[in-house]
Amino acid sequence: MLAAGGPLVPVTLTLKEEISRAYAEHGGNLPEPVAGFAMIDTGATRTCFDEASARKAGFPITGIAPMTSATHANHEVPVFSGRIVMGSFNIDVVGGLGANLAAFDGLVALIGRDLLKDALFTYNGPGGSIALAI
Repeated sequence: MLAAGGPLVPVTLTLKEEISRAYAEHGGNLPEPVAGFAMIDTGATRTCFDEASARKAGFPITGIAPMTSATHANHEVPVFSGRIVMGSFNIDVVGGLGANLAAFDGLVALIGRDLLKDALFTYNGPGGSIALAI
C-alpha cells in the first residue's frame, strides 16, 4: 500500500482558532472543515494545501509566493493560513502554499519539511506502515 499511494494520513483542514473566533464575533457562518488525506512529502520544502480545499475550508490568503514543482517552474501561488487536524494533533500552518492536488484522489495537503523538521518520521516499507510524531 505504501508503494502505491505513499505515506498518507487522514486529516481535516479547519480554520485556526483565532480565525474561528473572528467569524463568531462578527456573526459569520463558519466554513465546513474539509476531510481527506495528507501525504508526508520529504521532497516538499513547504507544506502545501490543495487550493480548492483550502478555499472551501475558508483559509485566508496571506500572500503570494513562487513555487517550483515537478510540473511547474517558479510560478506564483497563493499562501494560506490554516490548521491541519491529524488525530489528536492540531498543526497550525502559517505559510501553506496553494497547489492543485485534484489529480490525487482525496489528497488535501502535503506535509513538507517546514513541519517535518520538528518531527520524528519512520517509514517501514516492508511492514507497510509509517509513524509520525510532531
